[in-house]
Amino acid sequence: METILILVLNIVVILVAVLIFVFRRRKISEANPELERLENIQIIPPDGIRVPITFSFTGLRPFGGVLGFSRNNLNPKLTLFDDRMEYRVVLKGSKRYGDIEQVKARGGRELVFYFYSNLLTLTIYAADAEDRITLLNFLRSRGVSLDEKARALVNG
Repeated sequence: METILILVLNIVVILVAVLIFVFRRRKISEANPELERLENIQIIPPDGIRVPITFSFTGLRPFGGVLGFSRNNLNPKLTLFDDRMEYRVVLKGSKRYGDIEQVKARGGRELVFYFYSNLLTLTIYAADAEDRITLLNFLRSRGVSLDEKARALVNG
């Protein structure tokens, strides 16, 4: 009897995990048209533009943002406004574009944000590579410094 109960419980857990994954992917795909608006507009709407990301991570600056202590792959958030960006790793945060010292591109979809006078970095994983390039173009238009790899991605 215990074996059957454990088997049923495992099946329920797997089904819940699959449902979360499916709904999360649907939410990301619905957000993509909003990000595409970044390419053609100069003024962001008051409610901002949500960037579809799959993962956010807070790292320690002395270790290049690789070693950290908080991450979010269930409900990460990055929303762009005219003068700032808002993000969620564990807690919500907000930074003005002028507070961003540099953005570094790593891997296929990863961006690392370094902030002035801050021991922490923010790492995000864009939903796809094209979203990352669109985001880098937008950040560059706001005066944010990009590293060599990020500039190469933007310049083609």
